[in-house]
Amino acid sequence: MSAADHSPLRAGFAQADITPERATPLSGFASRDGLAEGTLDPLTARALWLDDGAKQTAMLALDLIGPPDGLAGALRARFPELGDRLVVAATHTHAGPPVLARAMLGAPPPGYLEHVAQRAAAALEAARAAARPVALRRGAARTQGVAHNRRDPHGPVDPHVDVVTFAATGAAPIVWLNFACHPVVLGPETLRYSADFPGVARRRVEAMLGARVIYTTGCAGEINLGHSALDSIRKIGMERRTPAEAERIGGIVAEAALAAMAGLAPVDDAERGLGGGSVALPARIVAPDAAMRDAIERAALATLGDAAATRGDRAMAAIDRAWLATPRPAIADLRVTALTIGALQAAFLPGEIFVETALALKRRAPGVIVVGYADSNPGYIPPAGARGGYEVDVAWRPYGAPGPFAPGMAEALAEAAAALLAASG
Repeated sequence: MSAADHSPLRAGFAQADITPERATPLSGFASRDGLAEGTLDPLTARALWLDDGAKQTAMLALDLIGPPDGLAGALRARFPELGDRLVVAATHTHAGPPVLARAMLGAPPPGYLEHVAQRAAAALEAARAAARPVALRRGAARTQGVAHNRRDPHGPVDPHVDVVTFAATGAAPIVWLNFACHPVVLGPETLRYSADFPGVARRRVEAMLGARVIYTTGCAGEINLGHSALDSIRKIGMERRTPAEAERIGGIVAEAALAAMAGLAPVDDAERGLGGGSVALPARIVAPDAAMRDAIERAALATLGDAAATRGDRAMAAIDRAWLATPRPAIADLRVTALTIGALQAAFLPGEIFVETALALKRRAPGVIVVGYADSNPGYIPPAGARGGYEVDVAWRPYGAPGPFAPGMAEALAEAAAALLAASG
């Protein structure tokens, strides 16, 4: 008799295709032109359902730029048994349709958000029906040459792939992978739907193990594959951002995951069952003053009047002028969630959190898995000391925010996560 047969923990997995049926714009790059011209690999909603006999928990991962606004709340209402132990995260692929209502890089296609909600609910229901006793194990392995700090070549990264397996007797294991790196191998010249390198990593692990894989992206606000944000805006280095390169990078991540699986450790005290909770924090924004608005306007006009400006620079300038012309609505509260699965702890933070914030949280709660792009994606939320650059000075406008997040917002989110973890530990 296996360890799974003695475990009170049950797990189920299901997935649904959320690739748009009609061509849409692709979200993530101002310098991209045109509608999608096909599918490189399907976009999916992947659901993991957990049940310890008394409580249920679920995780939903979407191949989108961020969770659509309001989706997590709607799903919590549809599955009241989950309460605040349902988390919705996005892989943050830049080769999916626009789904963020406030963002200024394309409007959600008519009917698509409803389609995603229906498919996501169906995946959760199927995962619940598929739940069976499992043994829980975890591990991690280091990648080489994938994650780079694009703001500082000597800055921090988190090169580790987190791996958690839920293994049932006589069935393919469910594998949860988490890795902190922007999935942007495929750049603005890509006009096909794709999950980017996370889709490759999932596929390779599934093929090697006969597994079913759910993938989340860690806190990767300034972490990508070695190019700068300006490279994407100006289409520099596009010859390296190809499907073949996505296959290579995804293969490295898959190899690290497979290496971790060779040394997985049982999660102690799995009989402790499921726990966790969430808290909503007010979004603190610094409203740009008249001087800042004037500087944005003057810079945008100068770019639009510069015959040598690139298509991407001009697109960003047009976004700035549109941002100035239209008052931006306030950002809703930011939700932080902590989950415990036996002795395993995980924290889920909204938006584009920098890796420094996640590493600091890991020092406070050793062993915690930290996931970004969860519940909502209102944009970059830098640590208090971050200065300058696209992520701090610019990106809040294409994200459609009324201003940059106030210094200390990232730290407040991490503090809330630490408190939730301590309370549920």
